[in-house]
Amino acid sequence: MEYGKSRLVIDELAAEPQPGTYDLCLEHARKLTAPQNWEVVQIGHLSAPILSDSSIEALAEAIRRVGEADDIAADAPRPI
Repeated sequence: MEYGKSRLVIDELAAEPQPGTYDLCLEHARKLTAPQNWEVVQIGHLSAPILSDSSIEALAEAIRRVGEADDIAADAPRPI
């Protein structure tokens, strides 16, 4: 959102985090509305992302790490 310009820009996901931006799933991006009297600028097409094999592998690895951390936390002694 560009508050100073009263503009909402909808674009493809960036490869790196961008300050002042928000990642939305396809469903929510399509339903997004701007405040009254704001300009909406859509860059590109809203379509489901196509993940490469390396992206899928990286996602699976991240999920595994979260699961392992949850297992370690579950085994930790709890304070009384």
